[in-house]
Amino acid sequence: MSKVTLSQIRHVNSEQFSLQIDHLVVEEGEIVCLLGPSGCGKSTTLRLAAGLERPSSGEVQIGNQIVASKTKFIGAEERRVGWCFRIMRYSRI
Repeated sequence: MSKVTLSQIRHVNSEQFSLQIDHLVVEEGEIVCLLGPSGCGKSTTLRLAAGLERPSSGEVQIGNQIVASKTKFIGAEERRVGWCFRIMRYSRI
């Protein structure tokens, strides 16, 4: 596993939704939890990191390799990266 960095990411799915990430770094071996309401961009962030979607602007880097930028895009089949999500339920007491 390598460090994953998303820098200056902007992704537009439709006229009504835009995702913006200034700087997100996930270090090698680190476990990260993305929390937020439905539709806020959690799954889209994972899809951008995995190469299932191309960002409108910005840069995705895995290890020392840029895998998505304005001039370059390496798709999921060549990144050797996968993603999964787990729905966790909790109760407030």
